[in-house]
Amino acid sequence: MNSPAKYHQLPAVYLEADLLKLEIKVARRADQLSQKHGGSRGRDLEHWLQAEHEILRSLFSRRAAPCAP
Repeated sequence: MNSPAKYHQLPAVYLEADLLKLEIKVARRADQLSQKHGGSRGRDLEHWLQAEHEILRSLFSRRAAPCAP
């Protein structure tokens, strides 16, 4: 008989993979922003937060879009 814990592990694995993909996208975008600003040091947090904002806004705007009838 399958244990209940086994069923809870699968979604956690998928969630972890999705979060890792999201983190990679944010890191890449933050690097692009850094390069755009001349690779300036000391603005890492600013670039990271801007990248998070852009990617999450894009992600949620696509999910919130109404479906066509």
